[in-house]
Amino acid sequence: MKLKATAELWQKGNWCIAKLPELDFVAQGKTIDEAKANLVEVAHIQFAEMKELGTLKEYLQDAGTCSKNEKGGCYDIY
Repeated sequence: MKLKATAELWQKGNWCIAKLPELDFVAQGKTIDEAKANLVEVAHIQFAEMKELGTLKEYLQDAGTCSKNEKGGCYDIY
């Protein structure tokens, strides 16, 4: 699955924070690269858990990140 999202990065004290605002995912690291890598890991873990629970399509639809099909659901994203 490919998904375009905006990554916001900022420094807070000794930590770098990374956020995907469209998905409300946040991670941190001691460097920008570490924060970005941790954010990717958070996204992978969250998507895997939501897929396992059967809630991924609904989550992406609610976040406005998937195209709706004619029945109002998300197009198949797998």
